[in-house]
Amino acid sequence: MKQAVWVGDRKVEIRQVPMPEVNGSPIIRVTDVGICGSDVHFWEEGSQHLGVHAGHEYSGIIYDPGSSSFQKGDRVVGYTQNPKNEPCGRCPNCLVGDFDRCTNRTVKIGIGSELEHPGAFAEYVSWFPSGMFLLPDSVSNEEAALIEPAAVALHAMSLSEIKPGANILILGGGIIGQCVAEWARMYGASTIVLTETNKKKIEFIRNIGIVDHVLNGRDPEVEKQINALLPHGMDMFFDCVAVEGPFNMAIRNLKRGGTGVLVGVSMHPVSFDYYSTVVYQKRLQGSKGHVPTDFQAVLAALTHHTIDLKKYITRRIRLSDLQQGLEQIRDQGDDVKVLVKCMEP
Repeated sequence: MKQAVWVGDRKVEIRQVPMPEVNGSPIIRVTDVGICGSDVHFWEEGSQHLGVHAGHEYSGIIYDPGSSSFQKGDRVVGYTQNPKNEPCGRCPNCLVGDFDRCTNRTVKIGIGSELEHPGAFAEYVSWFPSGMFLLPDSVSNEEAALIEPAAVALHAMSLSEIKPGANILILGGGIIGQCVAEWARMYGASTIVLTETNKKKIEFIRNIGIVDHVLNGRDPEVEKQINALLPHGMDMFFDCVAVEGPFNMAIRNLKRGGTGVLVGVSMHPVSFDYYSTVVYQKRLQGSKGHVPTDFQAVLAALTHHTIDLKKYITRRIRLSDLQQGLEQIRDQGDDVKVLVKCMEP
């Protein structure tokens, strides 16, 4: 089968490798994988992740159900973790049937982020049965591959304790930021302002009409523009970019007692306005990933057509074109979500 592997900085190769060797765990034929911002970062720093097989926003078809309750041909979407601490089925102990001594029960980061758990930029992948969900007929595999980022946004919203009528600011117009806007509207937000620096993304966001106002984050007058649009103050903000300047601007303009939810991840220390945060009793809430119930809630919303994720797909590429696709994402920055189609002729 074909499988992508990081082999150096900004370098991924598609290699022919043996099919997954497992004992009892299902094998999924991957159909669609979304390229996450973290995948791009891993690719940029590939020499620090040599041998990693990435890809965690995926859907597919059960190729071999193993000892799970799934049936061959079932369409499924994969979760990133191992919710029930099941044996992996592919470590040396599992392969000889010693499941109690499985060495890969704990998922430290997620599928496709560790050497122990090969990801879904591949034609086939194996994963824990409790980390997969059956897809109803009304949800396509393409839509399912976008559940993971939508679940990240929903998790942030649930931690925010948002109240109906809230005025909010969202920093960043990638798929996470746009999904935050969707959930905020469902939770009853009054005015939603979003900042983004890429002109094509700004046009995209304006055209789909999720937010009330989208501003260019590079505009030197952006802070004044936000204050004009939210004259009664900002009840909360969601930081989906983790850049120090915009982060501090948001804290500075947060109302007394307001909440800032930190969704984006910075790999470097970030300074912030500690004084005003303390004096005006502002709250900062971190939000990491999601939990299985978030994942299931997004799937239910798709099933009942209360959320549309397919509109965020701006490009589709083949697995064999992954290197070129990553280069375009990094150099152009125009895409909201690129899907990798792994079932090639």
